[in-house]
Amino acid sequence: MTFLFIRMTLDDSFITWRYGKTLAESGVWNWNSTGPLVEAYTNPLYAALSIVPAVLGISAELFFKLVSIAMVAGYVLVVRRARLPRIQEFVLLAVALASPVFYVQLYLGLETASFALLIGLLFSILYRRGSLGTAGFLVAAAVAVSRPEGIVLAFVAIAWALVLDRRNRANWIGAVSVLGGWGLYWCARWWYFGQFFPNTYYKKTANDESLFVKILDLALVIGPLLLPIVLGIAVAATLYRRQVAISHERPQEILRDATPALLAAVSAAVVLGVYQKSDLVMDPGHRFYWQLLFPVVLVVLSRPIIRPAQTGPDSLLYRRLFGLIAVAIATVTVVAWHESLSSVAMIVGVGVVAVAVIVGFARDTRVPMAIAAIGLATTVGFTSTSELTSLLAYRYRLADAHEAIGKAIERTQLPPGSIAVGDAGILPYVVDQRVVDVSGLGTVATAHGTVDAEYLDEQNLGLVVLISREPVAGTTNPVDSSPVFYDYVTNERPDFVAGRAAMFADKYYLNYWISPEWADSGLADELDEVFERSKRDNAMPNPAVFMDNLWNFPFLR
Repeated sequence: MTFLFIRMTLDDSFITWRYGKTLAESGVWNWNSTGPLVEAYTNPLYAALSIVPAVLGISAELFFKLVSIAMVAGYVLVVRRARLPRIQEFVLLAVALASPVFYVQLYLGLETASFALLIGLLFSILYRRGSLGTAGFLVAAAVAVSRPEGIVLAFVAIAWALVLDRRNRANWIGAVSVLGGWGLYWCARWWYFGQFFPNTYYKKTANDESLFVKILDLALVIGPLLLPIVLGIAVAATLYRRQVAISHERPQEILRDATPALLAAVSAAVVLGVYQKSDLVMDPGHRFYWQLLFPVVLVVLSRPIIRPAQTGPDSLLYRRLFGLIAVAIATVTVVAWHESLSSVAMIVGVGVVAVAVIVGFARDTRVPMAIAAIGLATTVGFTSTSELTSLLAYRYRLADAHEAIGKAIERTQLPPGSIAVGDAGILPYVVDQRVVDVSGLGTVATAHGTVDAEYLDEQNLGLVVLISREPVAGTTNPVDSSPVFYDYVTNERPDFVAGRAAMFADKYYLNYWISPEWADSGLADELDEVFERSKRDNAMPNPAVFMDNLWNFPFLR
């Protein structure tokens, strides 16, 4: 699968990597080397790592492919060292390594896979040991700086470790170190960038509803779905209690066994309370809920679900009980996200989980727990064949469109000026000019909706590239801040010349408007050539694009 999916790189990943490049070339930690400071990334860990290839002078794309391969090797090593029963070890490896969606998230260049694996490792350490220890607190720190919501997961894990063993002085030292260190980092970036949240938060927040309204909306969606499961579990648990004589375990052991259910509940709250309420555009393989719900599978399977011969009949009772509850919560979260059973794979996955959970509560056996985990992995990791083929062709389309425009700009001797781009990613990464991000991720003014003609006059725009559904010069889609830019180049500055820059896919074109100062540079001729080449190559269907580039790996160029 690596042969197939390693060729994929999402355009958004280049937004983060541009920080390392800018720092290495100009000594400034910013998306642009000049202009207002902006935090266009949500993954500080990958932003910091992007410095390495920039300093070494190697391809950032190649570097992060190697990081992804190292993650796979690390995952296999951790699973093998866990010394689980052989069949359980096989299942734990298979839910990741046999899943196409796992490889999609692994190689897209985003932090999705690393974030999921770190969360899984963090809660697995807590679940297996009943404490975090030095390694666990280091993993908690990595989770906290992987994404803004990572601090929620890190805080919950640390708080749970204190609940399990509040008398351990090392736990308190670790908690203060990680949470205090994160607080200092957050305040430092707030002081540096001038915004409490990353710029992406202001772009992706879909509405300004109160927290109470969001909680009420969430309850109305998840309540009807959760109620039948709760009733089914209650009935099955009653039947189970009639079959098994239950002794009392220590409260700390019961709480430790509840770790997977805790993770599932927190993940469900973030997925449905935050992600679903946000304007999430790039969500290949449902990466947002995958990165929080896939770890539930890993944690549930991280401790033996087979009873050792020398233990009593109820030694794994609570472990299986809370494991099944965790799987049920995560599955309901996926259904609530889609608000329906939207595919055959999802129907099968949910059905398998439902049967396994009910049987698992009714009978004292390890089989339902393993089957439930597999069902959850299927439910979380499903995607359509059309999306997979689209992703396999994606990087080649990007090379013939966005990247080709950037290289055309780099080949051309241009007077001073900036570029406005409607789809920021690899195009700004390739060029040296200051870039205004029309979508809002890389520019504060567009994220906050304060762009006007006066602001655009100050940017000294030489080129504006906007997305359009038609290959017709002078057309654009009215999305994000593009209407303001379109009005500027057609009404405020009618001396801008319109043209066609590139075709990415059917009904996805990049059109340009070039200023009089840049019109005589020869750039328009370069962009016309890019359009003709992209129209020839990107007009093909996705399977044809992929097969035409079967042995072409862009990160090796």
